[in-house]
Amino acid sequence: MSNTLLDLTTPTLPDGFCWPSTPQALANALFALSKAVWPGTITGIHIGLTPPTDLTLLWVKTDANGSPIGTFTHSGVGPSGWTMPHPDAPAAGFRKLWIGLAANVPALDGGNANAVADADGPFWVIDANFAFRSPIGPGTNPQGGFDGNPATVIPEPSDVDASHGVGGTEQIQLGIGNIPSHQHYVRSRDAEPGDNGGDPLQKEFVQDWDSTAGSNSGPVYTSFAGGDAGRGLATDYFSVMNPWKAVYFLKRTARLYIVG
Repeated sequence: MSNTLLDLTTPTLPDGFCWPSTPQALANALFALSKAVWPGTITGIHIGLTPPTDLTLLWVKTDANGSPIGTFTHSGVGPSGWTMPHPDAPAAGFRKLWIGLAANVPALDGGNANAVADADGPFWVIDANFAFRSPIGPGTNPQGGFDGNPATVIPEPSDVDASHGVGGTEQIQLGIGNIPSHQHYVRSRDAEPGDNGGDPLQKEFVQDWDSTAGSNSGPVYTSFAGGDAGRGLATDYFSVMNPWKAVYFLKRTARLYIVG
């Protein structure tokens, strides 16, 4: 600004102008009648809480304490006509984490719940594609992944296919593969003739029978690595979720301007 050249208009001397008595008096008279004109690309600046009456000025809006809020020009758009571009690009692929009430999202950054227009409506909305989902960088799990499928990116616009590029599960039902090798301790006895104690335990059907133990009281060791004896119940589940904190994922709408 300090190096900007200003055009000076040549003054028109009034009728009856008399030649001054000194050169200095002449210079004073000429400068008093001259005007400096701002170039067309430069405008004045108005700093304050309220907008200027001159709509050609640049308005640096301040709060009640004089701190700057933003720089506005009069574009004629919106209720006041004074606007400035929102710093985040409209309808971009960026997402922002936010903690608060969902009902307050439309009011963020000075937005409102009206329909989206250039200078009206919300700046941010909740991205429903992230409901009960955690973000992950695209790629393939070096350990093979839970199902072998790589993580992929949801193409923009993201609302086209909310099921694309998502995976994972909250709980997994226990199966045979989830049961570790373990041992059961069983006592049995041989059946004697005339015994009324029921059917004898048939040792040949017991895995890992310990023939050195007493048949009437010694422990019989059976080892199971799954199978019916080690099967979990159909209702048994375990959680695969890490400790979490729920936040909203916000995305920019198509609204362009903040209103002054």
